[in-house]
Amino acid sequence: MIRSGYDQTLAIPACHLQYLYQGMDPSATGDSNSLPWRLGLLARTDSPR
Repeated sequence: MIRSGYDQTLAIPACHLQYLYQGMDPSATGDSNSLPWRLGLLARTDSPR
């Protein structure tokens, strides 16, 4: 989970969640240690502002 700020309560806003994940192309073949890994950002886009 990515936090863009901080305060003493450490509250997590449900409407602005973002997750950073690591993965690879599902069609890739070969040894998983030699395949290129990529970072992705998962964010909600339909939340009201």
